[in-house]
Amino acid sequence: MEQKRFLMSQRDIRDTKVISKTVEGAMTTGEAARVLKLSRRQVFRRKARVTASGPRGLIHGNKGRSPATTTPEELMQKG
Repeated sequence: MEQKRFLMSQRDIRDTKVISKTVEGAMTTGEAARVLKLSRRQVFRRKARVTASGPRGLIHGNKGRSPATTTPEELMQKG
């Protein structure tokens, strides 16, 4: 199976570390919520995504995609 690479921002890396600590039990959900400045509910959601998909679960689904309204390159060169 081919492994895809993905880029993470510094914030994504920080969030992954904090959420991983909650998964391991080294940090409570409330502590993680304070560090990440999120609600406990959002930490629960992110924790579930990390357990299901790994660190890639925290990256926005549209990252790396071009917008649906992008003008095709051929039209840009004609104009």
